[in-house]
Amino acid sequence: MQPTLPLPIPLRSFPFSRCERVTCEFTRDPASCFSLPLRISFYNITFPTNAPVPADVFRMGPSNSVAGDDVLLDIVSGDEDGYFSAQRQAHGGVISLRRALPQPRDFFLTVEMRLVRYGTTHLYVAKIAVFVTHEQPIRPARRLPY
Repeated sequence: MQPTLPLPIPLRSFPFSRCERVTCEFTRDPASCFSLPLRISFYNITFPTNAPVPADVFRMGPSNSVAGDDVLLDIVSGDEDGYFSAQRQAHGGVISLRRALPQPRDFFLTVEMRLVRYGTTHLYVAKIAVFVTHEQPIRPARRLPY
């Protein structure tokens, strides 16, 4: 059974670690409903302490692009020490590690992407658990036949 995610109303959970906003027309406060994200997605990322910097660790953008789209990407929480940065790209954005991490550490980043399309702003949120681990060489248990 898939774990239940605590969601603000009116969002519904989907398989594969995401939630989507349901219709706002029947809510008590449609204006505040429209300010909620269209989608909240959850991701886990792991990399070693010796990762070279700068290093792109996460990309976010619309699944299809339309001429005139404007995409704004921002790390809104979880990076109080400034290890990560958000950069714009042609059709979305990228989260990069910008400072070396000499010790293992965990982060829980909240990234917002605002897609402005045809004059309307749509909000998408990514919740990214980042696990920085000690580098461990991978040694096969036995010699492979090739």
